[in-house]
Amino acid sequence: LIGVRINVEVHTNKGRIDAVIETETHVYILEFKMSSVNQAIKQIESKKYYESYLLSNKNIILVGVSFDMQDRNINEYVIKPLDFKN
Repeated sequence: LIGVRINVEVHTNKGRIDAVIETETHVYILEFKMSSVNQAIKQIESKKYYESYLLSNKNIILVGVSFDMQDRNINEYVIKPLDFKN
């Protein structure tokens, strides 16, 4: 309806992506953690969750989100464009 597709728990050969949001021009790969956002980004990169979207000709954005258990809310987030040079 609005040109956005959202999928959760997307299975890959190396694990499960928590969420993927696709627009006409971008793919956002989201990983949620109770620990640090750095661990979330590291997991996306180490498991190469982005691989199946490389041929889409879309900008790929990695998003790590950490939650605070006590506040039950988002504690921190990091947005990192995928560097295709690596």
